Amino acid sequence: MENQNAPDAPLTEGPVSQAPVEAPGVMPKPAKPYDEMTAEEIVARIKFERNWKLRAAGVSEDVVAEWKVRFGKVASMEDGDDIYVYRPLSRHEKRQLVQKASQHGDDWRKEMDFAEETITACTLFPKIGIQDARTKMRDGTIESLLQAIQGLSGYNSVQTVVEL
Repeated sequence: MENQNAPDAPLTEGPVSQAPVEAPGVMPKPAKPYDEMTAEEIVARIKFERNWKLRAAGVSEDVVAEWKVRFGKVASMEDGDDIYVYRPLSRHEKRQLVQKASQHGDDWRKEMDFAEETITACTLFPKIGIQDARTKMRDGTIESLLQAIQGLSGYNSVQTVVEL
């Protein structure tokens, strides 16, 4: 599979198809409380919990591995009970999306169009369409997910990125 994060890679049409995954059951509790864990143990636990939530949502380890091969990097972000898996935005894609958004005269609309287009292009799970972004996502989720994608892409470092 080719790396779609290459500078001149075209916008992608959607996520990799996946086979059904058996839900992992109840998440096991940590062996010890967080306040007794080292920083490394806390990071390992956070990764474990996110991976567990992904398996519970039906995303297999094979699919995550395929995404990593295809896009180079893959990360996740939680927003309340929702978990999002996303990939970086290439420079070529960013140029295309900025150009597309610049067709609107209003600066606020340009920013929102860029944000919505970015998250729909880069979110691998769950697949988000423009209408979903505009009508079904919680307040602040678009902005948080955009910051996370930009952080993974190297455009800023505001959001803490946990690579899978």
